[in-house]
Formats: sequence, structure tokens, C-alpha cells
Amino acid sequence: MTCPALPSVAEQAPPSRKRAAAPASRRADVHRPYIRVLHCGACKFTLLSYEIVRFMCKKMVFLPTTVGLSKITTISSHSATKTFMAAFPRPTASARPPRTGAAADCLPTSRITENSGMLTRSIVASLLSLSATLFPTFGGAMARDPTAGQFRIVVRYVALVLGLLLPLSATAAQNVTIVGKDFYLDGKPWLPKGIDVEAFNRPLGNYESPSLQESARQLRQYWGPTEIEAIKSVFGAQTIRLTISQPGLDPQSTIYSSTYRDEVLNAIRQARASGFVVIPNMDSQGENGVPNLPCMPNDSTKRAWKTIAPSVINDPGVMFELFNEPCRANWDQARKEWAGEMQGLVDMFRGMGARNILLLDGLGYAQWTNDLFPLVHDSMPNRLALAVHPYFDGLKKEPTTTPESYFRAHFGRDAASYPIIATEWNAVETNGCVDGRLPEIALSLVRYLQHMHIGLIGWAIDSEHGKLVKDHIHFEPTNYDNFQGCSGNKGPSVSGAGRLLAAFPNN
Repeated sequence: MTCPALPSVAEQAPPSRKRAAAPASRRADVHRPYIRVLHCGACKFTLLSYEIVRFMCKKMVFLPTTVGLSKITTISSHSATKTFMAAFPRPTASARPPRTGAAADCLPTSRITENSGMLTRSIVASLLSLSATLFPTFGGAMARDPTAGQFRIVVRYVALVLGLLLPLSATAAQNVTIVGKDFYLDGKPWLPKGIDVEAFNRPLGNYESPSLQESARQLRQYWGPTEIEAIKSVFGAQTIRLTISQPGLDPQSTIYSSTYRDEVLNAIRQARASGFVVIPNMDSQGENGVPNLPCMPNDSTKRAWKTIAPSVINDPGVMFELFNEPCRANWDQARKEWAGEMQGLVDMFRGMGARNILLLDGLGYAQWTNDLFPLVHDSMPNRLALAVHPYFDGLKKEPTTTPESYFRAHFGRDAASYPIIATEWNAVETNGCVDGRLPEIALSLVRYLQHMHIGLIGWAIDSEHGKLVKDHIHFEPTNYDNFQGCSGNKGPSVSGAGRLLAAFPNN
């Protein structure tokens, strides 16, 4: 499969800069760096423009006449040229599909992913060769004329090109898709595994008591390179779920904050830059800043999403969890309300041009997803999935039901046919604890998810009430070694499923 050939420099240039223009204008245009983002059916990938490849991969390297330089040297870059040809072959005229071609005419995203890193390394090597060659060439010139500034300009030009190239492998390496009921990452089967982060679950502000303000600031302080690295190295996670505040993002809310909006977007970008798939999760519970808000999706949910979604909807490594834990029990009237509100959110996202995967929490605080998926539809195939939070609250009311039967009755039956992720779960002694069997039931759940090939996201690396790590110094995962039974209070937890999550999917 191939993609349409890149247009020539003349085709890309505006009318005043066609090849027939004056030589100075032509030379300035040839070396202008571009990144072209191509959308071709279901494919979306980033290619280097013809000008950058020409600049980096040809044996003769030229620089813009605007920096006062002429042809300077010959650089051997056969490796970069070969790598580019292998990664992005130029199709023959007869093989080129029409420019309006369908998805089948596109180069598979997985192929771009596999080769982009190698391409980047080769071109970076050429950049280093160029820099090494420039040192003696311009060192003397600078000594003779320190005010010329030519060497500084050249280095800045090279740095610009390098900055454009480096994001290629990171961005292309996280493209989440669905085939049937299974998730794929960069074209390969993928079982999502991740960690929930509560650091941005509400805006900072004096609308809260001093103790709650201090708690919110502490969560912000946890967030950063150290915590992000622990998510990756301690848990082997590839996904970060960011809980975000619906009232904090709704412009009509009393606690709306544009500063908070920027914080959320920066956190998403930081997690993506660190190599994670990101799931922003819209939440309207009391800990998100305003108590007693409606516990089902509504117009406020739509307004909140509209403040941040347009900034990230073009990133295929972002999945949106539309509304956290709709509270209604799973019965006829609640299913109708759920379907109507979720359908409105799906349509809103597609109306904004979003191609991202959308995650729909089930009813009963997301503990029940059976019978829901057929109630909604999407204009885009294979871009919807269910989200379950398989806590054990209901199991306490069914002491004679086996854990496996309970899981199947609530979410497992439909999980055999529809895509689903367990986007939030932990099992602690202070919250949703069944009885003294908690460690055994937790292990049963994790094994059930593994058997059903359902991804799992743990809650949370920074929560006192659902601990996954014992502290933020050593990041040792929690376990049940010292489990003493369920606790009646809602205070900080001691035990937790951190060790089970770290071992997932090999428990």
C-alpha cells in the first residue's frame, strides 16, 4: 500500500514563489522546512516534507542565501537516504492512488511507526555530521569576523530541523484503534494497562477549606517527572488516566478557571510527551470542587469538554472518558437516560471533528455495563468502547454469589462481544471492602480480566483512599501482606492492589 506522492516544491509554494520566480526567492523557498499532516481515510500520520528530506538526505547540503552562505561541503548521508527510501517509498506514476483515495490506499500507520524512529536516528546522525563539518568551516570565519554570527545562525537552523524531526517517533508511536472488541496500539494487539492520576481533579482556589486546598496543592506537587517515571518503571503502564473537574472546566460554573484549563492541557501534553496514551476523564463528584452536582451527564458536561477537547482531538493517542460513573442503577428508565445523554456527547465530539476513541462508563457508578453498548451509535465505526469500574460494593449484597458469576452478570457477558476497559479499580480495606476475602476476590478479578482480555487502570497513584503505592519516595506498590479485614472508616488505606496491578496481565 502506498500514499499519494508529495507535491513538488513548486506545487507547495504560494503563487508568488513558484519555480519561475527570481532565483533568490526560489532558493529561500527550497529550504523552508515543513511538516505535512496527511488525512487519508482512516489513516493519519506525519511525513517529513520534501524540502526537509532534500536538505537532510542529499549528498550536497545547501543553506539559505539569507544567512549569507554558499555551497559549503559534501556530507556522506547514504544511510539517511536509504532509510528514508525504505520508510517512505515514492510510488511510481502508475501506482499512485487518486488524491481522494480511501483508507485502503494509505500507508499503514504501523509501518510509519516502525520506521519513523529509525528514520529520525539516521537523520539526526546526518545532522551531527553536518555540525561536525561546520565547526572547522565556520570557526575560522567567526574568529576573523566575530560579528558575523554565521555559526550561530547555522546552529539555530539545524536545531529547528532537529526539533521538527524528534517528535515524529513519539507522536506516531501511539495510535490507538479498535478491531472488533480488541484494542490495537500502532497496529499491534494491545491490552491497556494504566494508572489513574488525581492531581488535577479540581482547580486550586479559596472556594475550599484550608485543609482541602492544602490537599489539592499536595497532589499537584506529586505530579511530575518522578511520578511519571514510576508509573512507567514500577507498574509497566502505558496509559495515564487524568481525572478532571467538570465544574472547573464549565464556563458557567462558579469555580471555572482558565488557569485550570491550561493546567489540564499541559498535563495531557506532558503525559503524551512521556510516551503514554492519555485518557482525560470528566468527573462531577464532590471531590471535583462542587458538591451535589447531577450524577448523570448533562449540558454542563458538554460545555466542559468544549473548553479542552478542541486542543487535543487530533491526537490518536488520546481517548476520552466522557463522564465518570453515572450513578443510576441499571434499569429501563435509567438506560434510556444514559443512552440519550451519552449519544449527545458522542455526537458533539464527532461534530467537532474528533476521530478519537470515546469511552462510555456504565451505570451503577460504572459497575454495570451489560446491555448498554447497543443503545448508542457512532458515525465512525470501531471508535466506541465501554468503561467499567469493577469495585466490589454490590458483591457485599450477594454473599452466595461467586466472584466470577458476579463479574459476568455485571460486565463480563457483553465484554465477550464489545470493546471494554476497566478504567478504574482498586480493592482496599476502607472503601468497597467485601469481607475478609478481599485479597482473594481481588486476585479473582484480575485473573478474570486477564482471561477476558480486558485492560485495567488502577486507582490511584496519588490518592490516600485508594493507594497503589506506599509512598512517593520509593513508590513501592501496595499489597495485602498486612491486611487485617475491612475497616469501617473512610480514612486513608494501607492495603491495596498495587502489586496485582504491577504484575498485570501475568497474575
